[in-house]
Amino acid sequence: MEKIRIKTSLLITSYIIALAGFFSVNPYIDVSYAALFTVLFLVGVFFDYKNHYPVPRFVLNTISLSFVIYKFITVSIDDPIVPIIEALVFLLGVKLIENKKFRDYLQVYVISIFLLAGSALLSIDMIFMVYFLVLFFSVVIAIVLLAFYSEAPELAVNKKVLIKILITAFAIPVIAVPFSIILFVILPRTDYPLFSFLNHGIKASTGFSDSVKLGEVSDIQEDETVVMRVTMPQINSNFLYWRGIVLSYFDGKEWKRIENLEKDTYLNGQRVRQIVILEPYRDKYVFALDKPVKVKGILGLKVSDDFVYQKNLPVNRRVKYEAVSVLTNRIYVRGIEKELYLQLPEGIKEKLGDLARRLKKDTTIKTVYSILNFLKENYVYSLKELTVSQDPVTDFLLKNKKGNCEYFASAMAVLLRLNGIPARIVAGYKGGIYNEIGGYYIVPQKNAHVWVEAYVNESWLRIDPTPAPIESFVSVKTDIKSKVAFLLDTLEYYWINLVINFDFQKQITLFKKIKENIRKPNVNFSISREVIVKIVIIGFSLPFITLILYKLFVNMRASPEQKLLNRFYKKLSKIGYKKDNSDGLIEFVNKIENPDIKRKALLFAVYFDSIFYKDRKFTKNDIKKLEEILSEF
Repeated sequence: MEKIRIKTSLLITSYIIALAGFFSVNPYIDVSYAALFTVLFLVGVFFDYKNHYPVPRFVLNTISLSFVIYKFITVSIDDPIVPIIEALVFLLGVKLIENKKFRDYLQVYVISIFLLAGSALLSIDMIFMVYFLVLFFSVVIAIVLLAFYSEAPELAVNKKVLIKILITAFAIPVIAVPFSIILFVILPRTDYPLFSFLNHGIKASTGFSDSVKLGEVSDIQEDETVVMRVTMPQINSNFLYWRGIVLSYFDGKEWKRIENLEKDTYLNGQRVRQIVILEPYRDKYVFALDKPVKVKGILGLKVSDDFVYQKNLPVNRRVKYEAVSVLTNRIYVRGIEKELYLQLPEGIKEKLGDLARRLKKDTTIKTVYSILNFLKENYVYSLKELTVSQDPVTDFLLKNKKGNCEYFASAMAVLLRLNGIPARIVAGYKGGIYNEIGGYYIVPQKNAHVWVEAYVNESWLRIDPTPAPIESFVSVKTDIKSKVAFLLDTLEYYWINLVINFDFQKQITLFKKIKENIRKPNVNFSISREVIVKIVIIGFSLPFITLILYKLFVNMRASPEQKLLNRFYKKLSKIGYKKDNSDGLIEFVNKIENPDIKRKALLFAVYFDSIFYKDRKFTKNDIKKLEEILSEF
């Protein structure tokens, strides 16, 4: 019978470990490091296959030491995690091309485990468990093989013996898993993040701020990223407005928040309880169904009279909270500061006064609906070619006649104020996709929305002048890909709830339930052997099936043009030019002071925008041209 060398099995297992460590951090590192590791990995496989190692160990050690010193000198204390991970990826690649001895194998395993730990500092997504299980099982198997290898490096065994060794090694982590789960449940934990000074949390996406500038929401409305998941019963889609910020001061181009005391407010309607998991979005406001009367579960939360809830620190980490909202389109309030809600920028009355007077009717409510119908019937909803000028509302109403939600909301608020009707705008989200499997709404960034509240008959009345149909915000897909995506999102949702958010309070709740069940011995619980076998098989198969489906049906990576844009921003960030969330690409580049850098950056920005804003697809030649420009930095 043909024999198999223990060293061959050890090498294969070691390469699996290295790949698991690398893939766990691959989404966060620069593409150059990923490419370098791939080359080193392939070279290492070739060297091991030929059993020939032409690069002397002292050369590799010198290169590794020099690289570590370089990284140590250049690393920023404000952002140390990714550079450290990149250094570990390089070191792992170097270890793979060495003539591996006992300690080299151990170093490969340790570096791979450090990489997985580093990925946890950036984000603990569901895929983390897959990499963890692969490393957990592979490292144990590798150590068993390494024990044989250390005693007899040239040892070869027949296939049957090798399978017995692997099964024995595999049994060790299988036995350990249940105990690990028990320890996870019973070990005390604290809400205080011990390593928060290192932990960047999940990558934050762009969201709203204290102001809304006309034209900036359109960027968010093309972002498919999930901003929040909300557990609640499915409700009428006409009530799916997620309140965030109320803005009252308008300077002609931008709405800003000015808090105002409004006492004696009351609401009338059905109450709905929600459990919200809000993803990081870099600002302080938390969202709930319009109109939220209670939000709990967040420390240091401030509530304003206009039902706006604000944290004392930006949402840079995933947060979970409970909200109770009243489903109504009115906020009853006796007495408001009318001057604040009738304020208008200088000169706009002369430009739009005639139009406002033509729309005025004999009662306030009739005027409101006259303006609403006028906008919906004569203007077109669009995310492209939006008006960008010193007076965007006037140009929208009199010239361009197309825009997205903030143009419609701003136009209506201005026309209301010109007719003496107090008005303000509300920024948040609209709609969402209901996941019936998990019983929660998925609200993506693209559902960012702005609407109007008009003061009519001693109440703030919600008015949405944007003519986009509700289907644009509440999409229902029944194809196979969407169903699989729903299933994967449900797994992600339960991962967040059961693993990431498993805290001391949940431990107490779980122990109380166990205690109650112990007091009720009459409960008959039995399970057959066949069912146990099925559960075990499904339990071990599910992570790998999930990974395959995740790769097939979810777009894990950005498009080539988005990767280039991210590299562009990263290069400029390294030399001191960081893009503000509110800046467009050209606007950001124009702020660069160094003329040489600005010239090169403008070449990239103009070429990129010339394709992007003409709604053309980026061809291979376009990508190549942009890469050439980028390489000149």
